[in-house]
Amino acid sequence: MVTPGSGSVPGSLPDPASERAWHDAADAGTGDDGAADSAPGVEILTRFDSLVVAGGRSSRLGGTPKARLPLRGSTLLAHTVESVRPFGTVVVVGPEDQPLPEDVLRTREDPPFSGPAAAIAAGAASLSPVAARAAWTAVLACDMPFVDRALPALRAEAARAASSTSSSDGMIAVSAEGRRENLAVLVRTEALDRALDAAPTTDAPVRSVWRHLDLTETPVPEDSTADVDTWDDVHRLDLH
Repeated sequence: MVTPGSGSVPGSLPDPASERAWHDAADAGTGDDGAADSAPGVEILTRFDSLVVAGGRSSRLGGTPKARLPLRGSTLLAHTVESVRPFGTVVVVGPEDQPLPEDVLRTREDPPFSGPAAAIAAGAASLSPVAARAAWTAVLACDMPFVDRALPALRAEAARAASSTSSSDGMIAVSAEGRRENLAVLVRTEALDRALDAAPTTDAPVRSVWRHLDLTETPVPEDSTADVDTWDDVHRLDLH
């Protein structure tokens, strides 16, 4: 993992003290709302389900699946799944031939390649019957190699909302450049289901779903939401 901190360099080794603090938070006791004490006076969300979007055409990579690009001895998709798997149920929306742990759910948007909004709808439908459905859901793209650095900020902001009277429906990551990251979101499950009921999803942009929600913009560390669209990105992010 890369250090969750705004001053770190992508691809550099993590600072042990900083990394240890976030892992300690994940091991802390959890309340019914999923929030837990991570340090005196600080809380971080430790219970949430996750929906990973992994079904795009990768057209700018000549059809090479982003999900299977190598990363630290694994793949982009496997890294994303392992970043969230300790916290709840995970569903991957994409081709059925992806190698995944047995406890990870699989589904596909219908029709295939009908866009990320349709993928979110399909993933939420797969999570809906889960007996221990979490009160929060992470919605993530599979092509962010440093997304594990963005999660602590989203989880901390969600814990603040869960333990207060905040009316926020969820958190959306905002990059160091000020860009809202539509596939780096931590949202209340009830709000996600409500938005999907209200929005068209087939061949629709993700914004068509999020515009129905009050999402708190949450700054995340530099490059933590950098994604892979082109071969230049593959080389820049050292995914080869």
